[in-house]
Amino acid sequence: MRKITAFLVLATAGFFAENHRKEDTFVKSVYRKHRQIKNFCAVVTLIFAGCLSLSGQEISEKDNKIVEKIKQANTKYSAITSDFKQIRRLAIVEGETVSTGKFFYLKPESLAMYYSQPANDVMMIGGDRFYMLAAGKITKASAKINAKVRRMKTILSACLQGDVKQIEFRKITCSETDKNYTVTVEIGGKTRNGVINKVSVSYDKDDFSPSILKTEEPDGSYTEYELMSKTFNQPPDAKIFANPKASR
Repeated sequence: MRKITAFLVLATAGFFAENHRKEDTFVKSVYRKHRQIKNFCAVVTLIFAGCLSLSGQEISEKDNKIVEKIKQANTKYSAITSDFKQIRRLAIVEGETVSTGKFFYLKPESLAMYYSQPANDVMMIGGDRFYMLAAGKITKASAKINAKVRRMKTILSACLQGDVKQIEFRKITCSETDKNYTVTVEIGGKTRNGVINKVSVSYDKDDFSPSILKTEEPDGSYTEYELMSKTFNQPPDAKIFANPKASR
């Protein structure tokens, strides 16, 4: 009887020891898998960070969340119509020039500004086509050929869509007040006088729509646009973007 009891005790001990070894092996296997996943995620993060570093683009995680929130909120807008005030300052000229008028925007790339002061001036972008009537002089250009026009078109479209990362940026930073988010984009690539190298755009916190857009040039010249009395999702007459002489 003692031998049987001893056998049963040894057999039971062996059973639990074997199961313990299996459990221990399973736990170690799970731990190894977890560690492998963590290592993989760390490598992916380093690769992503390295890509940003190599491309010379810089944006913090906090600012990126703000930029993405603004982008998402602006998907609900297909068109914007507003009054505008434009302030233009040239580094070589003392003082500012203030202009006013009517602003029209239709996604993705149709924009028109009809000036009431100075009267009858027009600036228009439709697809790759750029048109300006100023002081009776007409200027036409194609964004496909003219790099300066192409950059301006990309900047304006990106800011009005709330998707500033469309711009070839070097650095993006965000700030906020009680009423606005302001996104500042330092633009990458070669810069020279007369070419925009920095843009700041303020978005209203209540509806995330663009309210103030400021473009800057290396010599200190800048142009600021303020959009007022905005209406949304009411597509302008097609003639607005096709015929500079359309009623306004």
